[in-house]
Amino acid sequence: MHIDTRELIITNIIPNGGAGFAMCQQEECDVFISNHLLEGTGIDVGDLVKAIVVPNNFGKASTPYKAIRIDLLKGFARVIEEIEPDPEPDEPDELTLQERVLELLEGNPDDYFTVNEIMEELELDIGHNEVLYSCDGLHSIGSICKASVWAPNYTKKSTFNLYSKNITAFAVE
Repeated sequence: MHIDTRELIITNIIPNGGAGFAMCQQEECDVFISNHLLEGTGIDVGDLVKAIVVPNNFGKASTPYKAIRIDLLKGFARVIEEIEPDPEPDEPDELTLQERVLELLEGNPDDYFTVNEIMEELELDIGHNEVLYSCDGLHSIGSICKASVWAPNYTKKSTFNLYSKNITAFAVE
């Protein structure tokens, strides 16, 4: 028996202990997450999770998959112990990848970028998927805009994505 394990970005959680939805990076489709899988996990919108998914054949479900198990991958940390603040102020912390991407896009509000262009502009020496997940996380919480570009006669997933701070950047005259 094959277990279908996928990486998902949490896109929506219904308030007050409700269910949620995530975007599957493998097929660019939505995945339903029931409330019992989210209870007490601290998982929030924009977090990257690893999930075991099954086809969602229940009733007239509009999501092709539902998660039956989820585990947090990135974006969440628990405080283990209280740390006393230093009497001297520290230098400002280094920006996170998402903060750097957002700063780049806010500085160029009329332009759009591919993941490769973002990596080049920010001089990043990390994996392509890490930047992709950061961009998709920012898009899922409404901080940036995303346009998917599809090659002709290819319907499994988009050929590449474009990211911008403003949707008008995608309008070509």
